[in-house]
Amino acid sequence: MLRTGGASGARIAVEQAEEKQADLKSDLELFTVRSPVDGVVVYGQLTDGAWQGGDARTMRPDEKLASGQTVMRVFTSGRMKMEVGLSEAQGYWIEPGLKAKVTPAAFPLVPCDAVCGVVGIVPKGNPPSFSFQLPLTLVNADPRLLPGMKATVKIESGKLQNVLLVPIGAMSDGKVTVRVKDGSTQQRDVVVGKSDGLQVEIRSGLAEGEEVVIGKK
Repeated sequence: MLRTGGASGARIAVEQAEEKQADLKSDLELFTVRSPVDGVVVYGQLTDGAWQGGDARTMRPDEKLASGQTVMRVFTSGRMKMEVGLSEAQGYWIEPGLKAKVTPAAFPLVPCDAVCGVVGIVPKGNPPSFSFQLPLTLVNADPRLLPGMKATVKIESGKLQNVLLVPIGAMSDGKVTVRVKDGSTQQRDVVVGKSDGLQVEIRSGLAEGEEVVIGKK
């Protein structure tokens, strides 16, 4: 008498094993991360210009990662971008396309050209406030530059001629303090223009020759 139960059970076991193997191969594809570009891998993530979580041990077998955790980044040497924090006075006169000169702190004798992007307003802090962030695209960046390095930026915004300037320290809440003829002082609302961080352009509210008082309200 021919018995088929054993053969059927073996066939079912083989089919189940093949199905599990196919599932494992499919899962393996989900765990394979491919970078869209060639570059250098750095562990951790760059937050506010500083590297955080740069521990290679998180990539060891059997280690666990939190959902949404950034464990590494890929960057391409010579193709870098930069972000610069701006004051309120500077945030409104930077225009996309302006040229800039970037001088890395690590290579002060090797400055590179850059192009200004669109200034973004970014919420920051607790309680929340906001800051102005200017993205810069480096045109001919030194390949030795690494993400997180510091640099100074000089933006070529053109020259202003025949404009009225006052020290930026004379400004307070959109006002300046002016000394009048009798020796007393009064606050004056003014409309400001561009600023280089030291002086600010006064477009209206103040006349040439008027005495501006610094340090009084």
